[in-house]
Amino acid sequence: MVQYYDVTVGRLVVELFDMVEVKDGTAKSLTDTSLSLLRSNGINLDMLVGFCAETCNTMYGAHNSVSVHLKAGAPHLLTVKCSSEYFRSLLEAPKGAGGFSVWGLQLLCPQHKQEG
Repeated sequence: MVQYYDVTVGRLVVELFDMVEVKDGTAKSLTDTSLSLLRSNGINLDMLVGFCAETCNTMYGAHNSVSVHLKAGAPHLLTVKCSSEYFRSLLEAPKGAGGFSVWGLQLLCPQHKQEG
């Protein structure tokens, strides 16, 4: 899920970015898949503002987690732990109001740059 300010509509936009399969559920695999997906869409780590995910050890463990791997490459990244209640509300949200990625992450991007 991505969140960005869209100057063309003058508001914050939250939408499902993509869904991909991962080879396994390890923090390394989830991080590598996420970063590859972002890079293939022209989004670098320095463009990310924050990372939000369920509070399991794979996402927020102290030593080998997605948040640790992401912060290693982007120390500025704001990390926010979310409860399962928050994710449930995303799943039940009306179409276009939110989304849920296959890895359970939310990536926040700065203002979407307009072409032209």
